Amino acid sequence: MTKPGNVYRRFSFAVVLLAFAVSLAGCASGIGPRPAALPQSIESARTRADHEDLALRFVREAESLRAKADEHERMVDSYGRSAYAIAEANFVAHCASLARRYREAEAANLALARMHRELAAKALR
Repeated sequence: MTKPGNVYRRFSFAVVLLAFAVSLAGCASGIGPRPAALPQSIESARTRADHEDLALRFVREAESLRAKADEHERMVDSYGRSAYAIAEANFVAHCASLARRYREAEAANLALARMHRELAAKALR
């Protein structure tokens, strides 16, 4: 039979171990330099590298938006083939609308990336 004191000690040890693991995971996720906030990066952009960095950030955002648009277009197809199409046409319209807006945001981000590449070409080192 386990003594009450042993149960408490084991529980306490488990809590401490869990807290340590969580704190370690938090530290690991912050490894490496974090990019500056976008508005700050825009305001301080002066060099070719600054503008190339901004262009890359906008391209990455465009890629993320493209993936979301693709996912919502697949959802349109799925809802269209399921029982939801009969019961609720709103699912299809909702996903189609989001896909269209994600595509528009993707295009806007690619345009910003193109402009920053142009600024990078004109900027001093």
